[in-house]
Amino acid sequence: MVSRALQGLGAATTALAALSIITTIFTEGREQDDAVAAWTAVAAGGGAAGLLLGGFITEVLGWEWIFFVNVPVGVAGIALSHVLLPESRDPAASRRLDLLGAGTVTLGLVLLVLGLTRTEEAGFGSPITLATLGFAAAYFGVFVFVERRTADPLVPQKLFRLHGLVGAALVAFALTAATAPVGVLVTLYLQNTLGYSASFAGLAGLPFSLCVIAGSMLGGRISQRIGGRVTMSSGLAVVAASALVTAGIAAEGGVGYVLAGAALSGLGLSCASVASTARGTSAVEEGKRGMASGFMNTSAQVGTALGLATLLTLADTRTATLSDGAESAGEALVAGYRLAFLVAAGVASLGVVAALYFFRQDKNLDT
Repeated sequence: MVSRALQGLGAATTALAALSIITTIFTEGREQDDAVAAWTAVAAGGGAAGLLLGGFITEVLGWEWIFFVNVPVGVAGIALSHVLLPESRDPAASRRLDLLGAGTVTLGLVLLVLGLTRTEEAGFGSPITLATLGFAAAYFGVFVFVERRTADPLVPQKLFRLHGLVGAALVAFALTAATAPVGVLVTLYLQNTLGYSASFAGLAGLPFSLCVIAGSMLGGRISQRIGGRVTMSSGLAVVAASALVTAGIAAEGGVGYVLAGAALSGLGLSCASVASTARGTSAVEEGKRGMASGFMNTSAQVGTALGLATLLTLADTRTATLSDGAESAGEALVAGYRLAFLVAAGVASLGVVAALYFFRQDKNLDT
């Protein structure tokens, strides 16, 4: 668990630093949109390689090797970063870290996710669930209190007054909350319900990754033509449609629905992601884009965590309820998956509303 926490810390730091570098060294407009699109496509390419190689490595070498193979990749990344990336520092930036703010918000998020995952076993109204969620709310309250009084807050309050940044962060949250749980549940469906191997389940994710790459390359150009507001809302609408398509699965079969849903999800996710990243980082001045990148990346990661905790819990609860009745095990599992997919479609639809609302007055973003 400690190793995974360190891995997450390193990944988060690297992701926001990379995005900050991109949005700083490339000129705002088409050049920056193309750079963000390339960054998204490369990330998707890594995801595609992970899906394909992960299943193969698990079957041939064992699951432990999915961690070992990251070591040479990380070493290569460190070496190349010193050769290829420009170095820059802000001499006026504060050297102090808001450790208290980081600690309280992290504990709040951990307890929130834990509380949501506990509802399946203990029930939402159980004392342990309510206590966990109550402590989560308390830590969030302390976080807000700390941020208002510290000299160098982790999240300055003025960020929440920037409609472009808040809207882009909500879009990022909705995208990951709607797509990540579907990807996990689809993998479980292929292996646990249909009986396919880990390699096949990884291969089934290839349409998603390939469409993310294609959509990333198209997303910037689409955004330039029809505007970021329309691109984000349209991309989220496609993500919602993909979840509805995936809900067509059955206990007897449904690979076609999985592949079609994955392709649509990849296209919608990438187009909306490129537009939201470009619009969110452009909502702040150049010297603050690292902070904006961190804010949006955190929103996406929180969306993933909460989406997984909530939708997987809903699916498990629905399955457990039906398993007590006359439903077969396979049909009960599929019914749980379907419920999660429908909720994912609802989350993406709320993201459409957020995109349309927060960018309605930003006329300069749609030119």
